[in-house]
Amino acid sequence: RREREVCARVLYGLTTTGIALDLGVSNETVKTFRKLAYRRLGIGSERELLQWYLARRDDWHRAGR
Repeated sequence: RREREVCARVLYGLTTTGIALDLGVSNETVKTFRKLAYRRLGIGSERELLQWYLARRDDWHRAGR
């Protein structure tokens, strides 16, 4: 759940510190959750996260969700 929350905030453009403040965790915790999420998704950067999200969003729209 936290990985999703961190990724959503990355997509909104929040900084690591902003995400940490928003979620009430440390910067290191945010970095850990981001690293785990990126590894799970097979990506390595914020840009790739955005590309991943946009591809999924298009798939969801085509599927009628």
